[in-house]
Amino acid sequence: MSAGDVKHPENTPETLYVISGQTLGYVLEKAKEHFGVDDVSDLAIDSENIQIRNFGYDLYDGADWCQYLVITR
Repeated sequence: MSAGDVKHPENTPETLYVISGQTLGYVLEKAKEHFGVDDVSDLAIDSENIQIRNFGYDLYDGADWCQYLVITR
């Protein structure tokens, strides 16, 4: 991977990453699809700032990071 490549976090069976800025309806629908559930009350939703580009550089640049909603069960 070169320094300028974008690497978004990968979903796992227990974790779903949704880029922030989406509507609540969209987030809940994606969570239902990902986890195969109709009731989302057992899921936890947190916010996380994740680096997605320019790995290996020691100079902070806010454009290299992206805010995600992290949904887990």
